[in-house]
Amino acid sequence: MIRIFSSPASHLRQFRQNITNQAAVDTDEPNSLSILWHYQILDPSSDIVNHWNHIFLISCLISLFIDPLFFYLPYVVNGEACMSSDNNVSVLITYCRTIFDVFYILHILMKFRMAFVAPGSRVFGRGELVMDPRQIRMRYLKSDFIIDLTAALPLPQRIIKTTGFIAKTAWAGAAYNLLLYLLASHILGASWYLASIGRQHSCWIERCTEEFERIPPCNLKFLDCSSIETGNLERQYWLNMTKVLTSCDAKNDDSHFKFGMFAEAFTSEVASSRFFEKYLYCLWWGLRNLSSYGQNLGTSTYLGETTFCIVLCISGLILFAQIIGNMQTYLSSMTVKLEEWRIKKRDTEEWMRHRQLPEDLQERVRRFEQ
Repeated sequence: MIRIFSSPASHLRQFRQNITNQAAVDTDEPNSLSILWHYQILDPSSDIVNHWNHIFLISCLISLFIDPLFFYLPYVVNGEACMSSDNNVSVLITYCRTIFDVFYILHILMKFRMAFVAPGSRVFGRGELVMDPRQIRMRYLKSDFIIDLTAALPLPQRIIKTTGFIAKTAWAGAAYNLLLYLLASHILGASWYLASIGRQHSCWIERCTEEFERIPPCNLKFLDCSSIETGNLERQYWLNMTKVLTSCDAKNDDSHFKFGMFAEAFTSEVASSRFFEKYLYCLWWGLRNLSSYGQNLGTSTYLGETTFCIVLCISGLILFAQIIGNMQTYLSSMTVKLEEWRIKKRDTEEWMRHRQLPEDLQERVRRFEQ
């Protein structure tokens, strides 16, 4: 019997060789990632890009819902004739908005690696994809980079109408249009709340200016709730003697200052409620008046108020007509597809009867079509 003995040195050499190979793999891994970033070009019609576009669309819609939440930060303290801002909610909203801004930055980075169809190749049929990274970068920098970068900055933004299909099914399209209608109601309710706070502040400024020459005089710093925290005795003395509270009370029918449609924010104590309560109330206010085109609003002669109501009425008409039209389009597309399926099924039945196919074969054809 022949036995083969292996020396310990051979095992040691093999172990060292495995360690060397593993180290080489670990060293090459960062290089492979860098190579993947420098040379990987995305096809705009691929599945990964389509999935990312859906994720990015959802993040943009959530961002649009987050932005008007900043309008709910100011609030009024009842019985103190002052207003303040909710700093805790402000930090939370800013944190959430920053998270969704990261999605926009990732979208910008993806566009630097996304191929495009050469304009000259469309004349001869199917377009040819340009895969050169340098051409992709230069084209993106010259076209949409400035717009995308501006949209990612924390600046006032606007919704731009785009073309193309958002949803592939009828019910998804209807839900998308309904979501846009809720977004418009959300923005309208937040704008109404902020305008109500501004109207209250205007009344306080007007009445406080009239008391400059009185004793005790009115100081504009008294309208900030931070003056209460410092324990200002002068403010407490002014609060006991002033007529600002009664003159700027929306519940006082004898007041010369007319709040108009903004009075509801103070008679219902929305301006002094907690954040979640005021948000739901303002969302309901926007949805109710956008659906009724502002017909039940009691307005005053204030120019900003009447302008707000005109914009509300026109926006309600346009949005309601658009959502009804889009839903009819999606539902009619379902009807057309169903009718085409019925015609195809009828033609198949006539063809099978004409060919006199066996019954079992006809049943297999019917199951295949379903």
